[in-house]
Amino acid sequence: MTTSGPARQRLAWKLTKTILVLSVALGMLLSVVQIALDYRQHSEALDQLFARIANTAVPPARRALQTLDPQLAEEVVEGLVLHDAVTAAYVTDEFGETLAAIEKPAKSSATSLLTGLLNEPQRQISAPLSAANLDDASVTGELRLEFDMNQAFLPFFARAGRMLGLGLIKGLVLGLILVYALRRLLTSPLHKMTRTIRTVDPDNISRAPVTVDPRHANDELGELADTFNAFAIRTRELLESHAIAERNVKESSSQLKLIMDTVPHMIFARAADDTILQCNRAFTEFYGNNMDALIGKRHSELQAPISETEAEQLKARYDHYRQKLKDARSENKRLPRQYEKMLLSNAIGDRRWIESMQLPMESLGRDCTLVIAHDVTDRIEAQDKIDQLAFEDLLTGMPNRRLTLDRLGFDITRSRNNAAYGAFMILDLDSFKTINDSFGHSAGDELLVQVSRHLRQILHEEVTIGRIGGDEFGILAPDLGKQPSDAATGAEFIAQTILRELKRAFSLQAGEFHINSSIGIALYPDADSTAESVLRSADTALFQAKQQGGSVYRMFTESMKLAVRQQLDLELDLRRALKDSEFCLHFQPLVRVTDNVIIGAECLLRWNHPNKGMVYPDVFITALEQSGFMLEAGDAVIDLAFGQLQQWQREGVWPQTARLSVNISPSQFFDASFVEKIIQRLRVYDVQPTSIELEITESTVMQDIRGTMQKIEALRSMGVRFALDDFGTGYSSLSYLKLLPVDVLKIDRSFVKDAIDATSNDAAILQTIIRLARHLKLEVVAEGVETQPHLDLLRDNGCDNYQGYLYSRPVGAQAFRELLLSRRDALTSV
Repeated sequence: MTTSGPARQRLAWKLTKTILVLSVALGMLLSVVQIALDYRQHSEALDQLFARIANTAVPPARRALQTLDPQLAEEVVEGLVLHDAVTAAYVTDEFGETLAAIEKPAKSSATSLLTGLLNEPQRQISAPLSAANLDDASVTGELRLEFDMNQAFLPFFARAGRMLGLGLIKGLVLGLILVYALRRLLTSPLHKMTRTIRTVDPDNISRAPVTVDPRHANDELGELADTFNAFAIRTRELLESHAIAERNVKESSSQLKLIMDTVPHMIFARAADDTILQCNRAFTEFYGNNMDALIGKRHSELQAPISETEAEQLKARYDHYRQKLKDARSENKRLPRQYEKMLLSNAIGDRRWIESMQLPMESLGRDCTLVIAHDVTDRIEAQDKIDQLAFEDLLTGMPNRRLTLDRLGFDITRSRNNAAYGAFMILDLDSFKTINDSFGHSAGDELLVQVSRHLRQILHEEVTIGRIGGDEFGILAPDLGKQPSDAATGAEFIAQTILRELKRAFSLQAGEFHINSSIGIALYPDADSTAESVLRSADTALFQAKQQGGSVYRMFTESMKLAVRQQLDLELDLRRALKDSEFCLHFQPLVRVTDNVIIGAECLLRWNHPNKGMVYPDVFITALEQSGFMLEAGDAVIDLAFGQLQQWQREGVWPQTARLSVNISPSQFFDASFVEKIIQRLRVYDVQPTSIELEITESTVMQDIRGTMQKIEALRSMGVRFALDDFGTGYSSLSYLKLLPVDVLKIDRSFVKDAIDATSNDAAILQTIIRLARHLKLEVVAEGVETQPHLDLLRDNGCDNYQGYLYSRPVGAQAFRELLLSRRDALTSV
């Protein structure tokens, strides 16, 4: 039974407080009305008093003014200020001259502030002094009085205070009388009845548990007692029937709970306000709590400590379901079963996919929803894995070729319907194969991942980036413009951005690498565009970009098709040439400047085409690099060179001090097995390492300084010489040059050609390179020497050796053998 509250919350106290406040307020209100009437009467009386004072003083003041008697005027003003309210009096003539004046300070009192609020603090009254009744009517003046209103109102304030006090006393006395009467007639009987009700035992209710004084048997108190007695008896009957029903419900509930707890799915009943009415063991295990802690809480409240976001999503779903339920009832329909799936985190933070079925029902006379939910995470993850394998590149996480082309096909249709143009680009990493072959697939994979991540950062989110091949990325840029020219401009801007951003250094575990890339662009849609046709067009444009040396982009045009066909035919011929050993070597003598003696030769690759005859490298070298045949062709060059050297050495044509120079391509040099291949060829062909000189370019060196130095040192330790080819055309980094363990510096023909021209700076550059090589103790070879003035210039500047048409064009093996035999005497003296 609930006990009574604090005294201030009881009805008796509230009534007492209310009656006293109202009584006092009424008494004070009446007093205020009476004071207001008194204030008006007092103000009128003061006006009359001030007028009488002024009128009484006018005759003597007029006489003093007429007779110009200052003493009489002084007596007049002194008499006036004797009054408590008068603070100043002045008698002045018609010219404003003061005949007599007197002032006294105003008296301060506690009522001064109140006076200021009700009236002005000072009041001034003026009375004219006219001599109209005298013989000389021209004599006039003025009597001016100042009154202290605070002193004038002091009697009023005294009366008002007495009125307020009397009103307060009257109100309190009236209130106490009313309180006493109310307590005796109402609150005391009610309090007694309350004490009786509090003692009633719900389990043992008598026929009439509450009685009242006979005086109240027929009034409202008696009626209240009868009503409570009837309610108590009815309550006893309901409690008895409820106890029986409760026992039956508990038995049924126990059986149902046993069944529910054996089911692996989560089963719970949710009220209309989303509170949990009942749940099984699987539900409690999901939230890591006992059932008592879950019952009565909203489902979203259970989710909130785990994830606020999921809790908000759960609440939104339930609000939507509740609205659908309300709409169905307004149409007198029954809402069918609802199925949904959502991501929820369990008590330990694992995010699980939950699939649920919701069934509207009634429980204990109120609307609720039965929910049966089960964990489908494993099934969804398995399906996602299947989808990932089908549509996602596992290395980079990007869309794969299939998904990229699907999106391209969709956007072609969408662009055609919207009269818009987009662009599809193929990005190819020019130096990827070299890195992959030289440093292993792990380095190549790491580079691809970094490139894909960087592309995501620099391109807009609307642009689709997919990996469509080994080192090729497909870039789908939709909605670039309403005209092909606008789309072309947008595509070129994207391509320029990509080429610029990919020139940055990529830090891999194998070292730091700079890569070049090429891009082919195809616009869409045209009349018969398909995903495959746009892909082929972009691939054709890419081919053209790579044909021009890479690090550029090209837009597809119809004229490219013929060029691509020719390039494809060239690649087929190259494949056949490698298979049928159509490649051969020509040799250009390496000559000493001082005495014009052959000291070696450089191997130069030629293609002995069965139909076209001898084909020079400028026709097919780029195709070898782009088609990926360079490594195979480079190995073939080494076999041809070492084999020919072996033959000449066995024939005694090749002196021991001469050297055969072989050009090494970047793909060869960065092949992981490059050093092992050279060592193996030296053993197989039984040639002296000191007879071999390998030429590499500056650009090759700069791709990986540390790796380059390690490979050079490994072969130089066996006696193999190294030459830095085409010096001055690449990076020309002096800081790295002094560290590289090379033996020879080869000056590019571009510096030699114009060195004899007086207007050219090449002579100065040539001299500087020769001096630099001397300082670094490197041998110098000049390429492209075609005239005697060129040779004279080299001799004058201390160049060691040269090659060029001045001495001999590159010739075949037999012709070079004859050249060696004709100079046998010179060779033996080397």
